[in-house]
Amino acid sequence: MYYFKTVCLVLLFCECEGKTGVQTFRRKPESIFAVEGENVLLPCSVSLPPGPVQWTKDGFGLGIARSLPGYPRYSMAGTSDIYDWDLAIEEVGADDDGLYQCQVGAGNTTGPVMSSMVTLTVLMEPEIPRILQGEEKEVMKGREEMLEV
Repeated sequence: MYYFKTVCLVLLFCECEGKTGVQTFRRKPESIFAVEGENVLLPCSVSLPPGPVQWTKDGFGLGIARSLPGYPRYSMAGTSDIYDWDLAIEEVGADDDGLYQCQVGAGNTTGPVMSSMVTLTVLMEPEIPRILQGEEKEVMKGREEMLEV
């Protein structure tokens, strides 16, 4: 009778352990700066086979397909189709500037996990200042002119 209870307890523990694996990140995204036109890779790699994985930008989900339909310059890449979910962005621009997060859904044997929010800051070459409103007026160098608002 004592032997039977021990075996049942061990089997129960093994059954539960397989269902409650702890998902962790092997590589997490970090905030970065990128120059306009560069390609960027935000890393996201997990330790166990995940459920659905998605990236968010400014709190909006980009999708769970690796190709990220609707975002032609975005894709999820990596050397492993199971563990790597890096966000690749081609030729970053001002619209890509924002907050990003890797979200990993619960799998068959793991719970969900989310990375910290990270910032992608896109640096752009400054332009020559231009006044976009009002009349155009020619001004000679060295001469004072009164400009009205």
